[in-house]
Amino acid sequence: MRINDQIGFADIDPNYQAFVDKFKPKKTTDDCYTTDEIFAVIVDYVREKYGVTPDRIVRPFWPGQDYREIDYPDGCVVVDNPPFSILSQIITDYNKAGIDFFLFEPYLTALGRRGATHIITATNIVYENGAEVPSSFCTSLEPGVLARSDPELAQAINRASEALRRKSKKQVAKYVYPDAVLTSADLGYLAVHETALTIYERDAFFVRQLDAQKSAGKKQAIFGAGYLLSTKAAAEKARRRKGRRRKGRRRKGRRRKGRRRKGRRRKVAIKRSRARYNRHFGRESINELLGG
Repeated sequence: MRINDQIGFADIDPNYQAFVDKFKPKKTTDDCYTTDEIFAVIVDYVREKYGVTPDRIVRPFWPGQDYREIDYPDGCVVVDNPPFSILSQIITDYNKAGIDFFLFEPYLTALGRRGATHIITATNIVYENGAEVPSSFCTSLEPGVLARSDPELAQAINRASEALRRKSKKQVAKYVYPDAVLTSADLGYLAVHETALTIYERDAFFVRQLDAQKSAGKKQAIFGAGYLLSTKAAAEKARRRKGRRRKGRRRKGRRRKGRRRKGRRRKVAIKRSRARYNRHFGRESINELLGG
């Protein structure tokens, strides 16, 4: 038998793999490479805003590649997502060499870097490794401008990022079960809302999947399994949930009624205070105070 064929702890306890993953090296922002969809948005922006044609764009930042060893043609513009950990040094090197650039940069620390115009978009960009990093941009194409916000660029990036999220997000089926089905979520809902419910073994039958879910496919099932309840238990469950909702509405009504009573008491108190003032000082004093 090969070593790979042996059963390990991860096969016995699924929590073991999560424990091991904690000791794996974590990815940093230097490992976040730009998706084609996001980069296309930036190229379109640079082209429309600064008149930079695609043939002038250079991308020197790739894994294992030193940006200082790249041959930069005359009139080129670097449009890329550099390693954030050395971004200040990159800006300094490009300014000394007279190379124009439009670079990604971390949003919250943008103004801490000098030598570039900061274009703040405050957008959570989705990168190739799935990480979402609050990002903005810095450029040498706007001399004399320290920083500015750009809502149009932010909206364009947000649209592209949202499309990537929908594309990568796993669609999970959501079911609304009848009262005759009991799940852990049902009991949790009642517990959170201070409602007790007890189900006895004689009133429940264990199931992992309903008939309707079986016809939909093998992966469709009750999350965490559940129980089919007897008519009596299902009615009790429904009554407790319904009673909880009614109780919440009654409490809300009492609070409103209390506020109305408080308002009436205040009006009565004001009227009584005015009456006492009139009896003590007389109507003439009030007219003098009012200038009448």
